[in-house]
Amino acid sequence: ASTPGATGSPTLLLSKSHRAYTALITLPAPPDSTNSQGLALPPLELLFIKPRALMNISGPPILSAAAAFLPSPLPTYRVVTLQDDLDLPSLSHKLQRGGSPRGHNGVRSMEKALGTREFYRVRLGVGRPERKEQVAAWVMGALERDDVRACEYEDGKSGELVRKVWEEVLRIGWAED
Repeated sequence: ASTPGATGSPTLLLSKSHRAYTALITLPAPPDSTNSQGLALPPLELLFIKPRALMNISGPPILSAAAAFLPSPLPTYRVVTLQDDLDLPSLSHKLQRGGSPRGHNGVRSMEKALGTREFYRVRLGVGRPERKEQVAAWVMGALERDDVRACEYEDGKSGELVRKVWEEVLRIGWAED
């Protein structure tokens, strides 16, 4: 996923006051792109937030960090979370808007902090271990080499999963509601 013409820093910077790493970038609209009224699309601002808090309590630090950048409350923006999903095969992804947290405590924390379930989730497949008691070690364990390659981003070149997720984020960002 490359960002030609982007402004801002693609590097996540630590904000100690908000207990999160943040990056704000602005992407120019694709050339000759218009909305349904034929008007040129505006630039797309993307705020990336990676909380330093444990996943189960990540919602409040995300809201706090977002408030430092955004002029109105976070639920008025298109929120997209990335989350691991045991029900999807490794290296796959699925886009979902709203719905149940499906047992994911990080999503549950975001729902509580936002006061809504109506946000986008990009569910990233991690597969499922053979036995239920292996789940914690499975999701906290090291990735297989193929999984790492699919998630890498180096020298303007991205792995397959990163490219697909980036395309989803851009589609959501420029979509008309």
